[in-house]
Amino acid sequence: RLKFSSMMRFISVIFSVFTGLVFTTIITRNLSAVEYGEWVAIGSLMVYGVFPSLGLGYWYTRYTARNIPIARYGILITSIFSVVGVAIFFIAATIFIKEFDHLYPILLVASLQVITSSLIHSLTAISNGKKPEFSAYGILIFEIVKVTLAITILFGLGNFSLIDVIIVIIISQIVQIFSLSVLIRKEIIRKIDFKNIF
Repeated sequence: RLKFSSMMRFISVIFSVFTGLVFTTIITRNLSAVEYGEWVAIGSLMVYGVFPSLGLGYWYTRYTARNIPIARYGILITSIFSVVGVAIFFIAATIFIKEFDHLYPILLVASLQVITSSLIHSLTAISNGKKPEFSAYGILIFEIVKVTLAITILFGLGNFSLIDVIIVIIISQIVQIFSLSVLIRKEIIRKIDFKNIF
């Protein structure tokens, strides 16, 4: 089982390298230098928004591995933390981005990525405690959907804007969240026993 999980993780990483190259090529060929710089800046700020949820992953993996039902409670806590993360994301944006007013509509859409990224981190941590290969499946699904959507938009619209990039990533992450939720559904439906948590 350990070999299979490790092999799937390795395959997903190698696969993401190639899909990442394709996605980056599409972006660099279609975004202007300014838009690409804005996308990189927004991506850097995303760390501040996701940070409140990052520390929870260790505990989710630990409890799940010990067969203590934590998934449903963990998803709820992560959702609350991600809302706080959105606020931190906007605070960081006002500090580090001089053209905040100009980018506000884009930042508003990008803030959804704080929530999706936080949930993915938690669902991945839960799956790592039970079946680590599920997180590899999630990565593969995300990469396939991301590249497929990017190519579809490129050939359908003929161009690719910054908002398109962000929407593609968010939709891909939502599909990944749904896929991971289905894969670990047995953990999610388990009743929480709070005396084992506190």
